[in-house]
Amino acid sequence: MQLRPLGDPEAVKDDGGMTTLLIAALFWMPTTAAIYRCQIPGEPVTFADRPCRNGVVVELQPTTTVSITPLTDAQRQQLDDAARANRERAEQRQKQLARTRARLEEDVRRAARACQDARQGLEALKLRKRKGYSLADSVRLAGRADELRETIRDNCS
Repeated sequence: MQLRPLGDPEAVKDDGGMTTLLIAALFWMPTTAAIYRCQIPGEPVTFADRPCRNGVVVELQPTTTVSITPLTDAQRQQLDDAARANRERAEQRQKQLARTRARLEEDVRRAARACQDARQGLEALKLRKRKGYSLADSVRLAGRADELRETIRDNCS
């Protein structure tokens, strides 16, 4: 085969289909490609698209292709409505959680204050008893001491 410059009328001759065969060979691609598992002693396993030393062809399972049809406008609207409803429910849960936290924090503050007041009241009661008291006050002071101890037991950790 002799190469001729472009535009040379002698260059466009029938070569018996050889040119067509060469062009087809250039664009021919195999429909399935092999994957090779390459194991070299002392090294991790690698995978390649070309044969390698100690390489073994890996049999690949056929994959299932799922085609998804586009959503209709009605389906899109339904999804948007559901997403909006979910957001609104989440916002309501967050608000309820914030109210619950605030209530719990207030309960903890109230219990801490009751604990502190009960301890101070018990100390004041002990001082009152040291100063002396009448027999009539004895029953009242004992009852008050029991109330303060119960408040301390319930509210103080």
